[in-house]
Amino acid sequence: MGFETVSPATLAVTIDDDGIAVRYLDGRETVYPATPEPTVSPLRTAPGRLVQVLLVEPDETAGILVYVNDRDTASEILEESGVGRINLNSDEEAAVLPGVSVEMDGHHAVVDVEHDAIEGRLFVFSEGPLDSRAYELIEEDV
Repeated sequence: MGFETVSPATLAVTIDDDGIAVRYLDGRETVYPATPEPTVSPLRTAPGRLVQVLLVEPDETAGILVYVNDRDTASEILEESGVGRINLNSDEEAAVLPGVSVEMDGHHAVVDVEHDAIEGRLFVFSEGPLDSRAYELIEEDV
């Protein structure tokens, strides 16, 4: 089973009072039920979390989902579902999407966005064995 980098596809997205629903290319759907916490970029996650970055288009009907350092899901499953993956070593940084970068600071993922380089909304989901957190990266108030 390989854990290579996988390019993401555009997925159907619905945002409503129940959360953020993402429909994978294979027909499955997941719902991130938490109300995302507005957070000024960059976001530093707790260590050792599964980090998922979702860029939602301005009309909030489609988006691109990328897993960061997922070593549980086979590449073939991600390819069939349309979810992307990038794996980074400690102190390594990469663009996960245009205008969105992730840097590994030890075991912490640091997600940064250039708001003028993206269209739409950027969400980050940070999942651990005991809880999940959801964030929306926003621009700092001027």
